[in-house]
Amino acid sequence: MGFGRIPIVLRISLAGSLSLVLFAIAMLFVVKHDLEQAIFVETEARVAFAERTMIELIRAKGAPSLAGRTLRLGRWAANGDNALVDEVRRLTGADATLFAVWHGKPIRVATTVLTLDGTRRNMYTELEGPARAAIDAGRNYAGVSPVAQRSFLNRYEPLRDGRGRTVGVAYTGIPLTYMSKKVAEAMRTVLLATAVALVASLLLLWAVMRPLQRAFRNAVRMAQGLAAGDVDQVGGVVTGDELGQVSLAFAEMIAYQQRMAAIADALAEGNFSNEVVPVSSRDRLGIAFAHMSDNLRRLVRQLETSALTDSLTQLGNRRAFDARIHVELSRAARRNGQVWLALIDVDNFKSVNDDHGHQRGDLVLSNLGSILRHLRAEDGAYRIGGDEFAVILSDCSAENAKLVLERISDEARAKLFGTTISVGLAGSPHGSIDPETLLRHADAALYVGKQRGRNRVLAYEDVRYYVALP
Repeated sequence: MGFGRIPIVLRISLAGSLSLVLFAIAMLFVVKHDLEQAIFVETEARVAFAERTMIELIRAKGAPSLAGRTLRLGRWAANGDNALVDEVRRLTGADATLFAVWHGKPIRVATTVLTLDGTRRNMYTELEGPARAAIDAGRNYAGVSPVAQRSFLNRYEPLRDGRGRTVGVAYTGIPLTYMSKKVAEAMRTVLLATAVALVASLLLLWAVMRPLQRAFRNAVRMAQGLAAGDVDQVGGVVTGDELGQVSLAFAEMIAYQQRMAAIADALAEGNFSNEVVPVSSRDRLGIAFAHMSDNLRRLVRQLETSALTDSLTQLGNRRAFDARIHVELSRAARRNGQVWLALIDVDNFKSVNDDHGHQRGDLVLSNLGSILRHLRAEDGAYRIGGDEFAVILSDCSAENAKLVLERISDEARAKLFGTTISVGLAGSPHGSIDPETLLRHADAALYVGKQRGRNRVLAYEDVRYYVALP
């Protein structure tokens, strides 16, 4: 029997069971690692505490010294006396050992460490391994190393006399078998809890999923009707239990779409931006929304055009200019190009309005807009204020930019009833100048041009030494 022929409830149950098993296995690995880390850190802390305890006990005895092969702590001779290391084990639970260092050779003189054969007082045994190398170099040592043929988490601390010579070594450690036992105990607890939770989850999953089959079948039937666009279908039987609410939800969805179809028929001139394609001839809701979408799309285009266009000159407005200048500067930065910004101001525009009326002023602005619309496709012209215009020229040299603007100035003299314009030009090589700075540069050039008598085109590069910019 193919997998596709297995009932969906059984498939979900199998998938849920497998997911729970995999999750439990993954969690076991994570928990084991975390337990090992936590117990290792706790063991390190215990060893460090034991070391501090041992050093404090040694200091309480007195300054360390070496008389022959005998390690002395104040007046107390450590050799053969295990009271101090026994006290460390009693206080901290850690093993402890005291060494005397005779001619650079560490010799064990008191210990609580048991060897494999059960020997406890292993006197006059040499210190070996990486700890020996550290002590020979006059350094302390902390880490895992073998002691009495077993692995321990160790700490070795040199004991120095009044002249700074290493005369002894204080050792504390805990065998790694301690950590292994702790991890094993914790893992047994975790395994038991995981197994109980897994069995309970599987039983609960099976109990929940079996009754869902009836609700699924009813939901599939209604969903297929909705997919065909049939909003007039009758909902299925709704039972009183929680699972029956699935059928109730679909019945409510059908009733909602019936209401929406009636609204869509009445509001065919509505507000819908996405393209709607009816799925069938019965899909009244889809057909109505298709009409609404087309009408709204046209309305949105009109609004977008209106929002970015100056109604008098039919040029872009300030919002369109702000968006375009950022785009052009970013493109110039990517392509190593050049952007020119020209600010254009109608000379003595107030006098035009005062002497000839606002209709003449509007006509001057409209004619100037007509002149500015005849630019290259890659360039753009905008009305950004009352009588202030902006022109963005892309990918052209400074000479060509000036020629274009001088042509515009000459044409303006001929078509604006004798009114002239002043032009300030500024460039941003490779898009390296931000929009705000570029505007200030162009405005500065425009200001100097007006101060010099208007009716001229001036570039910022030609006047920047005469302009103080913030």
